[in-house]
Amino acid sequence: MAEMRFSLRTLLIGLSVVCALSAIVGIGAKAIKPSYGYGIQAKCGRLPADDSSLETWLSAQPGVVRVHVQRENNQVHVIWIMSQDLMRNPPVPDLRPELENLGYTPIISYDRR
Repeated sequence: MAEMRFSLRTLLIGLSVVCALSAIVGIGAKAIKPSYGYGIQAKCGRLPADDSSLETWLSAQPGVVRVHVQRENNQVHVIWIMSQDLMRNPPVPDLRPELENLGYTPIISYDRR
């Protein structure tokens, strides 16, 4: 009987330690918010007159802290920085549909960087 108690006690201690570590990792994964950089390059048949609407839209997305848009001929390069937790929340915005909504049409090629 003493051997059984020791095994049960060891099991309970082990489970308690695992639960405590899981809680710490879960809290840390949401509390720690490093910055991540993202980018796209899109080649379009037509570009709008300027990129201010794209910059405004992307800047308003959750987690986005910095946006840079640059044009080169019929291509647009977008680079942005997001503050996300270790679970990568909030999610990365999908720029392709918004590019089309803002007049970057037709999209000939679209590459994530």
